[in-house]
Amino acid sequence: MSKEIIAIDIDDTIAASSEALMIEVNRAFGCQLTSADYAIEADYQGYYEQVWQRHGLTIDLAQLLTDMTVDQSHMKVMPGASAALTHLANRFELQVVTARNRAWYQATMAWVTTNFPNLFAAVNFTTVYEQPLSKGEMCRDIGASCLVDDNPAFCRSAQVAGIDTVLFGNFAWQHHTCPSITRCQDWTAVVSHFQD
Repeated sequence: MSKEIIAIDIDDTIAASSEALMIEVNRAFGCQLTSADYAIEADYQGYYEQVWQRHGLTIDLAQLLTDMTVDQSHMKVMPGASAALTHLANRFELQVVTARNRAWYQATMAWVTTNFPNLFAAVNFTTVYEQPLSKGEMCRDIGASCLVDDNPAFCRSAQVAGIDTVLFGNFAWQHHTCPSITRCQDWTAVVSHFQD
């Protein structure tokens, strides 16, 4: 009998992407921003640029992320993610669904297989198509019953496609959240959610 599929996001869900970006910005621009400096209520789109602007920094995010096409080993795994996903994989089929740039494919695959060996049945990029799919459309196409993601807009797109959602984490870009979205602040809470 086939297992129910859960779709899992990468950035700020299983990978501590914002922390890695903060460290890189501090290194590249000689500043000392902390996680408190990143705690501003702003929309997800353009979030980092708004943080940097408040601190007098003009940074081209796309340029800053060019190294991500080659190496992502500097990104840590989110606390609790490995144990939680290992536990969930006993009952569910786990598939990554990411809106990352397709140019990051090889480095992303290396990061996922290094940090989560044999846990994900597939790694799906919404950007591989001529007309990119929304996360909701991708979740529908792979037969996922739920999406775990930190981005409220992606959770809404999944809901529109009839997919249950879990909004992961406690990030400042989650300030405009639909009350109907289930929230789990950490991986312990995610595991508990799927045990109910």
